[in-house]
Amino acid sequence: AVNKKMISISLRQRIKPKLDFTLKLVKLKREKPEFKNLKYQKILKHLSKMDNSRSDIGLCSDKKIFETGTSNILFVKNNKFYSPAKNCYKGITFKFFESKIKKIIKKDIMINRLSEYDEIILIGSGKGVASVKNVGTIRWKRKSLKNFNLLNNYYSSALKKYPRYWYMVKDPNNPCLFCNSNASGIAHQNELAYASYDTYPVSNLHCLIIPKRHF
Repeated sequence: AVNKKMISISLRQRIKPKLDFTLKLVKLKREKPEFKNLKYQKILKHLSKMDNSRSDIGLCSDKKIFETGTSNILFVKNNKFYSPAKNCYKGITFKFFESKIKKIIKKDIMINRLSEYDEIILIGSGKGVASVKNVGTIRWKRKSLKNFNLLNNYYSSALKKYPRYWYMVKDPNNPCLFCNSNASGIAHQNELAYASYDTYPVSNLHCLIIPKRHF
């Protein structure tokens, strides 16, 4: 992400969540969640003390839960999917599942009514798909893995279907998507690189910086 004074780069290892996954609720809400603001200090303060393959924090405010420190959340009741109506950033993984599930009901998710849900499922590019086993602070426990298995199959199939970027750029039949970037989306460029506005921004003015010489 870039602004007039700073370039912010986030590097993270993709982990495989375990089935004994725990969600810890904390009183915290992102600033400008529509951009998934990158001021992560408060979130990282919690995550740095946790095994992120087995746990995450649920961001809560006004007796509602919005998202986790790393992912969107889907709540399942009677095989119907629910998602917080507002105050959370809908990431690209959420949009992928929205195209598969077809109907995700948007509503306020009240903490005192979590017991009504059979499954709580985390979805995001960092974690992929994770099924929450319990929410310790309110004693919620998972009742099923049915819809987690469904989403996990969708996600696994998508990863197998689409080749990784470095194979695409070496294949003349699959030209480099960055070399063919739309000029109207370029924020700035010089002889070495260009900055292009991200299709799914996670902060205001989020850009990708692409070197013109690669592979």
